[in-house]
Amino acid sequence: PNNQKDGIKPGQGMMLLFNIKTGEPEAILIDNANLTDIRTAIAGAIASNALANHDLESFAIIGTGVQARYQAKYISSLMHLKKINIWGRDSIKAQKVKADLPDLDINIETDLEKLVSRSSLIITTTSSKDPIIESEWVKPGTHITAVGSDTPEKCELDPYLLSRADLVVADSLEQNLVRGEIYQAFKRSLIDSEGIIELGQILAKEKQGRLTESSITIADLTGVAVQDLVIAESVVEAYKKN
Repeated sequence: PNNQKDGIKPGQGMMLLFNIKTGEPEAILIDNANLTDIRTAIAGAIASNALANHDLESFAIIGTGVQARYQAKYISSLMHLKKINIWGRDSIKAQKVKADLPDLDINIETDLEKLVSRSSLIITTTSSKDPIIESEWVKPGTHITAVGSDTPEKCELDPYLLSRADLVVADSLEQNLVRGEIYQAFKRSLIDSEGIIELGQILAKEKQGRLTESSITIADLTGVAVQDLVIAESVVEAYKKN
């Protein structure tokens, strides 16, 4: 997290693609983790579109980093929502997000409880290790896509909120039981694994997503490696074609 003081992104990385039959290296993508950021945002947009009510006029983003920007772009594009309310601990960083996204109607909020209580679609993108959204703030009909908690230590949501939710969705149940928001609630015995379904099951129409307009739904996205494979493969194929 302190990398930004030196003008460096919080996360770096590159992708190496290998031939699955021979093990030979086929491509090295020196993307500085940009593709991982993009695939995370795409996953967030897909989850939000699949689970949120669709009579929305705006959505809320909690956080002011790289992922907040990407989530704003991709959710706005997929769900045709231009109005975004953003909250961050640092008001200067929040204003910078607004300046970086001039094509979107961004409003900076200073009262987090007020923002959560009146929002029906909330995206969390922080690296917080303590809950920043309390259960009682969340109204019926709300969907939350939790993106920030991708380790066992991180936690953005009050664990009791997951026990209150009508539907809890994992990107990978096996992984979510050892990290992220689901892990935080699971280790406190607030939820059990039998009541959790995976996002892929909803997208494949194997399981039902949102049941009613008043349901509270939560998607806990910890990030799965197959997303990196798919986006890296698509970039290489596009490069070859062009």
